[in-house]
Amino acid sequence: MTMVTRHRGRREDERLVTGRGRFTADHAFEDETHGHFVRSDRAHALLRSIEIGTASAMPGVRLILLAADMERAGVRPAPPTPAPAGAGTMLIRSPASGVFASAKVTYVGQPIALVVAATARLAQDAAETVAVNYQELPAVVDVATAMRPDAPLVDADIPGNLCFDYEYGDREATAAAFDGAAHVTRVRLESQRLIGNPLEPKACIARYDAQTGCFDIHCPHQGLSMIRDQFALGMGVSPDRIRIHANDVGGGFGVRIEAYREYLALAEAARRLGQPVKWIGSRSETMVSDFHGRGVVLFGELALAADGRFLAIRHRWLVDAGAHPSMSGALVTTLAPSAYLVGPYRTPLIHGRHQVVLTNTVPTTPYRGSARPSVAYVIERLVDQAAKEMGIDRIDLRRFNLLSRSAFPYRTPVGSLYDSGDWPAAGLVDTEIRFSNPIGGFHAAPGIQP
Repeated sequence: MTMVTRHRGRREDERLVTGRGRFTADHAFEDETHGHFVRSDRAHALLRSIEIGTASAMPGVRLILLAADMERAGVRPAPPTPAPAGAGTMLIRSPASGVFASAKVTYVGQPIALVVAATARLAQDAAETVAVNYQELPAVVDVATAMRPDAPLVDADIPGNLCFDYEYGDREATAAAFDGAAHVTRVRLESQRLIGNPLEPKACIARYDAQTGCFDIHCPHQGLSMIRDQFALGMGVSPDRIRIHANDVGGGFGVRIEAYREYLALAEAARRLGQPVKWIGSRSETMVSDFHGRGVVLFGELALAADGRFLAIRHRWLVDAGAHPSMSGALVTTLAPSAYLVGPYRTPLIHGRHQVVLTNTVPTTPYRGSARPSVAYVIERLVDQAAKEMGIDRIDLRRFNLLSRSAFPYRTPVGSLYDSGDWPAAGLVDTEIRFSNPIGGFHAAPGIQP
């Protein structure tokens, strides 16, 4: 007998809208302490001194951690996810950065110290007495400036502020297709920086059991095993010594995939004190310490035959990594989008180059679609612009070049496989169309220099 059940909507809604959600801030443990972070208010500066004497002497203060403390304990952030070699066999280069800034700060919001006290208010009061002596340095806050030959370097060991240069496709064949095209369309777009801004700000409670050597970490996250493994690398223990907990998350958006430096500092504080350490970030801390999304300048070129057929597409992306690459930020803005940068259209040739650049800003991470919105943005704007320039209806141009059901499985010019689909049935008619008013020649906009 077949049982038919009626869908009654999302099960969690009533609980959440009636205030019965359970977020990180809702957890409380016996003998817990509270943390507050001292953060940089400069985009780029040398750290001449950090005075903690007043804070250390304040009532209720249990512990203050600085960069040197974390280095002695061997606590360091996990390195970025490796990616295939880029242009000229280049690998991802990342500044040698610790949990806290040590010799210098490289973005506003970068953590410098952690103050732990009996209450959250005491911790904040003490943190506000920490005196940081800065020596200002020139800062770069956008990729165009960062790529100039005379630009200040975010890190002295990364020439030209270029931390990854990724190239794919067939450069020569694509160039030949553009040279022989009846029409070329070019666009320059910006996929601007965004803040994830989840319902619950960044938060963490760290507990340590000295008998078992295990950490219990309560934090909002998007992937238990991913966060656990980053923690294990950062704390120098095996993954089975890390237990990650979360009930309600309050939104992920891509910014919840990182074992943030603050989390590692709280775990080390819990290990030293033998007590739980709790930190609930403020909304302003979310703005300047949660890793941001996107931040990409998109250049695109589309080569077309006189009848409107797509011949080749060429991409160049300038990716703002911020002050250092996040765990998977460089990977998601290079290798991942290259697999589908022809979009839903039959396009025989592609060439692309994505340059990931350091700036004195908050690092960037995957956000809401992990580069796919940027892919759709540049491709569809190219199609619209081409239709306008050639005097063709933009829907007809899409119909003509859209992959039909019979084209699947379809292998893109870079080798990725579209296994199945029926995209015309989703609203576009699969018809053979020839246009009566093609326009030859090249568009006069400045081209991409591959």
